[in-house]
Amino acid sequence: TLSYAVNMAAKREAARRGVEDVVFVSSDGLLLEGPTANLVLRVGGELLTPSTDLGVLEGTSQGDVFRWAETQGIPTAYRRLPVDVLKEAEAAWLISSVRQAAPIRLVEGTAVPIDRAFSSAMNEFLLARTD
Repeated sequence: TLSYAVNMAAKREAARRGVEDVVFVSSDGLLLEGPTANLVLRVGGELLTPSTDLGVLEGTSQGDVFRWAETQGIPTAYRRLPVDVLKEAEAAWLISSVRQAAPIRLVEGTAVPIDRAFSSAMNEFLLARTD
């Protein structure tokens, strides 16, 4: 988990490069998280997020999405995910309490499919939550 200053520097660098956000990758090529959001991928019909044993903080919104997905019959898992999985995902999102589930559209110029209906369903759930 990185400091706030490092996270904001990464967001500034993303903007300088003309992109909206970044996904951090470990030195050994494993997906981690965004500066202000958790990463969730759909692979083989399963929702996946990077394993918390890599130093990634378990997000409350990501955890809520996983609990909701399981009520919809969608399997979920925390895994060590190599970076190539992001480019091969059926869909991918950065999830946070501020922006909810934001679909990832491009990864290093490679298009990632967007599941608009599922994104809408996730966001409807997230916006309806009460603490």
